[in-house]
Amino acid sequence: MRILADLPRLHRGEGYLWAPGHDLLERVAFLPIRTFDSSRTPKRGERLAIPRTLAEVDLTAIVAALAASGGEDPKKPKEDRSVHARLGQELAAARARIAALEENNRELHSRLAKIAALAAGAIRTPIDAAKIALEPQSKIPGAKPVRPLRTAPADSAASSGNGIHPAARKLLTALAQHAPTRFTWAQAATLASLKPSGGHFNSGRKDLRAAGYVVEASGLVAPTLDGLKAAGEVPQAPSTPADRLTLWCGRLPAPAPEMLRALVAQGERYIDADELAAILGKKPSGGHWNSGIAVLRNNRLIETEGRSYRAGDLFRDRFLDLGNR
Repeated sequence: MRILADLPRLHRGEGYLWAPGHDLLERVAFLPIRTFDSSRTPKRGERLAIPRTLAEVDLTAIVAALAASGGEDPKKPKEDRSVHARLGQELAAARARIAALEENNRELHSRLAKIAALAAGAIRTPIDAAKIALEPQSKIPGAKPVRPLRTAPADSAASSGNGIHPAARKLLTALAQHAPTRFTWAQAATLASLKPSGGHFNSGRKDLRAAGYVVEASGLVAPTLDGLKAAGEVPQAPSTPADRLTLWCGRLPAPAPEMLRALVAQGERYIDADELAAILGKKPSGGHWNSGIAVLRNNRLIETEGRSYRAGDLFRDRFLDLGNR
C-alpha cells in the first residue's frame, strides 16, 4: 500500500528497487541514460536525432582480424568451446576444495599445538593422571576450572576434537561474552566472524540447539546455563558505546563500518540517505551502498524511518537489552 501511495509522487528517474532475497525494498533514483534515448520526449524546438543506416558488416575482415590478434575463431567447433568451459568449472571446483582443505589443515595444526603445549607443561605418571582425573578440579593445586563440553556423536565428521563443531564454538563464545543480551542468529554470526548462511554456520547452530546450549524466543537467541558452563571463560563484553562501536566495526564488511560511525556521530538524530551519502562522499544508490544498509539493518544496528536512519540504542549511553526491545 505504501508503494502504491508513493507512485504518483515519484520524481522523474525514481523507482522502487526490490530484492526479496536480500530483504531489500528501497526507493532509489536511477541515473539518466547517457547513450541515445529514443523514448525521451523532445524539448520545444529540438531536432530529433535520426538513427543512421548502419554499413554492411564485412564478416571476412572481422574473421581475419580475430585470427591475426589471437582471438577466438567463431568457426571453431562448439565441442572445443564446451570442453574449455567444463575444464574451467573443474578448475574452480578444485581451487575451492583446496581452500577448504587448507582451512581444515590450519585448524588441525592449531589443535596439535595446543596438545603439544599441554603435554609439555603437564607430564605426569599414569597413576597421577588417573588420580587427578577422579578428583574434583577444586582439589588440584594450581588447576584452572575446566568446563567440559557435551560430546557430539562419534560419527560426526564435522565435529572438532573437543566434541563441538568449530562454528558452534565461535557462536557460543560470542553469545556467552555478551550474555544476558539476546541477539538474532545473524547478529551472533557477525559477532563470531561467520557468514550467517551456508553449511558451516548451519552445522554450528544445529549443534548448539541439539546440545541445549541456547534458548530461542521471539527470533532472539541467548545461551542457557549449560551453554555458559560449556563456553567457559570468555573475554569481557564491551561496556561503553565507543567500545561496542569498535567491536562491531571490526566484524562488519565494507561499507557498513563507515556508515555506522557516521550515524553514531549524529547521536539520536535521524538523517536521510542523501545527507549520509554526502557525509561519506558516496552516492546513495547502487549495490555497494544498498548492501551496507542491509547489513546494518539485518544486524539491528540502525533504526530506520523510510529512507532516514540513525544508530541503534546499542551505541548510546541509555543502551537497553536487545532482547527487551
